[in-house]
Amino acid sequence: MILRLTRLALASRRRAFLRALDHCRASQDAVLRDIVRRTSRTEYGRAHRVDPRDGYAAFAAKLPVVTYDDLQPWIDRQIAAEDRQLVDEPVLFYERTSGSTAASKLIPCTRALRRSFHRMFLVWLEDLLRNGPRLERGTLYISASPLREGGRTARGVPIGSQSDVDFLERGFAKLLRRFLVPLDANPEVVSVWNASVLHGIAPMPDVKLVSCWAAGAESLRETFPNAVIQYKGLLATEAPITIPLWGTGNPACPDRQDCLSSTFVPLLDEVFLELEDAQARIHRLDEVTIGEEYALVISQKAGLVRYRLGDRIRVTHAYRNAPCLAFLGRDGVSDLAGEKLSEGFAREVLSLVTGGRFGVLLPERDRYLAIAERGDAETIAHSVEEQLQRSYRYAEARQLGQLAPVCAAVVPDASTRWLEYFESKGMRRGDIKPAALVIDRADARALAEILHASTVQ
Repeated sequence: MILRLTRLALASRRRAFLRALDHCRASQDAVLRDIVRRTSRTEYGRAHRVDPRDGYAAFAAKLPVVTYDDLQPWIDRQIAAEDRQLVDEPVLFYERTSGSTAASKLIPCTRALRRSFHRMFLVWLEDLLRNGPRLERGTLYISASPLREGGRTARGVPIGSQSDVDFLERGFAKLLRRFLVPLDANPEVVSVWNASVLHGIAPMPDVKLVSCWAAGAESLRETFPNAVIQYKGLLATEAPITIPLWGTGNPACPDRQDCLSSTFVPLLDEVFLELEDAQARIHRLDEVTIGEEYALVISQKAGLVRYRLGDRIRVTHAYRNAPCLAFLGRDGVSDLAGEKLSEGFAREVLSLVTGGRFGVLLPERDRYLAIAERGDAETIAHSVEEQLQRSYRYAEARQLGQLAPVCAAVVPDASTRWLEYFESKGMRRGDIKPAALVIDRADARALAEILHASTVQ
C-alpha cells in the first residue's frame, strides 16, 4: 500500500519530466533563465557582467568554458568568505570528490543543487515502481561511503556528506530511511556505485533489482540470479546529468528489460547542457547529431557555469523529443607513441574481451598491460591486441615498432585491489569510478605493482 501511494504521489513529477522531454529547447531555456539569474547575483557573475535578462547568445559570449582549476580561486574565496562569491545561497556542505587521475576537488552543494538531485531521484523511483520488477516490501540497501576525513571549513560549513541520502531533501530522506536495511537483511533493491563492492558475497536470489555503474556489472549475475541489473546514468558530484528509464527504445539494445533500462535520458529540466564536438564547436542539447560523440559542458544551480565536466558521451537515439546520452569515459587520451587511446575505445575493447566484467588497461613504458579477473592471460593478451589494432594510430605505432604487443595478467581480486588503492589515496568508494584505461602514469605504475601477476606477451 505504501509503495502504491508513493508511486501515485510521484506521478506529477513524472508528468512534468515527460513534458520537459517533449519540449527540449523550451525546457533548457527555462533552466538557463534560472541559472543566469542566480549567476548574476554572485561576484563571479558580476565579474563577467552577467545580466539576469541575458539569453543564450549573451550567456555564451560573456562566460567562458572553464575547468575546476579555473574556478578554484573562486571556490577558495567562497569557502573563506561564504558571501556569494560563486553561489547565490548558503552552502550546505562541500562535497569532496576526485577522479582516478585528478587532485581532490571541493564542490559546493546548495539547496538548489540538492533539489536537482532530489528531483532526479523522484523520477527514478517513480519509474522503478511503475515499470520495474514488482516490489513487495520496498526494502533498500544503499552502499553509503563513509568519509575517510571530513571536518569543516573555517566558517563551519561541513566538508563532505555522510551518505548518498544527504543529497535528498530532508522530509523525503527521513521517509526513505525507514526502508533502508543492511545487506544481510535480504533487501529487494541493492544500490551501489561500483559493482566490485559486491564481489565475494553469497548468492542473494531474493534481490529483485541491482543499480550500479555498467562497468563490471556482468560479474553480478551469479550473485543476483533473479535480479534486473540496471545501469546508473551519468551522475557526477557536480550535478545529475542523465537518468535510466525503462522503455526508452534504444534500437541498438536487444529486447531485454535490463538492457532497455540502460539507455539514458538527460535531466534537462534541472541542468543546462552544452556539448562540444571534435572540432571544438559548442552545440545546445537539441542541436546534437545521433551517433556522434561529444564532450560535456554543464551549467548547474550551485555556481558551476559552463563547466567542463571531463566526460565524453555518445548520442544514441531520441526518446520523445530529447537525445539520449551514453557515457563513454573520461576526456583525455593515453599517448605512449602517438596512439592516442581514449577511455571510450578501451572500454569497448575490454567489454568485448571480458564479457563486461572488470578489466583495465595500464600504460607501461612501451606497451599496455591488460588486467582481467578471469580467463586465460595469453588469450586475453592476443584478443586485446587484435582489438586495439582497429585503431589506425595504434596499428601504425605497432608497425613502426614504437609499441610492443599487449601483455596481460589475470588477477582474481583485481577490482578489490583497485578500490583499495584509490581508497588509500583518500577517496571515498562512491567516488571511485571503474575506469577502463588509466591515463595517469604514476597511478598506472602503482597499480601495475599492486596487481602484479604472471604476465603474458
